[in-house]
Amino acid sequence: MNARSIVFSATAAVAGLWLMVAPVSANRVIGVTVTGQITAVHGDSEIVVQGTTYRIKPGSPAYNVLKTLTPGQLVDLLLDGPPGNSASAVIAIAKHVGQ
Repeated sequence: MNARSIVFSATAAVAGLWLMVAPVSANRVIGVTVTGQITAVHGDSEIVVQGTTYRIKPGSPAYNVLKTLTPGQLVDLLLDGPPGNSASAVIAIAKHVGQ
């Protein structure tokens, strides 16, 4: 084998390994989903669901949807971390159909 074929083989091997990693990372769970009824909405930074206050991540899809929500609606909150962690924030909100 000459140097050119060795470099080509090494490059192909690295590319193959890189392509194998992509599907694995795509299957990773982003966060935790919390379902419940909205108790209150505090401005554009917090939502209270079932009596628990959750911080909204600025600039996220949840931030944009927040102004359309009202107390009493049933929603799913997608968090970027564990619900009990103070650093966790809501990154998406989905209203239940018919609410």
